Amino acid sequence: MVFNKEKKRLENLLIQITAIQVYNDANFEILNTAYKEYAAIIRYLYRKRANIFGNLFNYELLEIKKNKKIVKESLPERSREKNMLMYKESIIMAVERTVDYIDDYIL
Repeated sequence: MVFNKEKKRLENLLIQITAIQVYNDANFEILNTAYKEYAAIIRYLYRKRANIFGNLFNYELLEIKKNKKIVKESLPERSREKNMLMYKESIIMAVERTVDYIDDYIL
């Protein structure tokens, strides 16, 4: 089933993101790639079932994008690290919430 495939992709994405412990430019790029992949997955799910994934599509993507912008604009190293943690957590929460939606409403 299509939703099982997307759930598996999300779970693999979650493993990649949670493995990040050091906040540097290389890991920031990994987070950006994860964000892009999550965005592609949620857009696909939204096209399939807009009534279920609408809030995730409208609000979670916006929240992640806002946190990404904050990281880019932060200058002091300590501030940047804190903001990257916030960015990482927003992606993790969105991915977990999406997996929960698939489990609760689709499967």
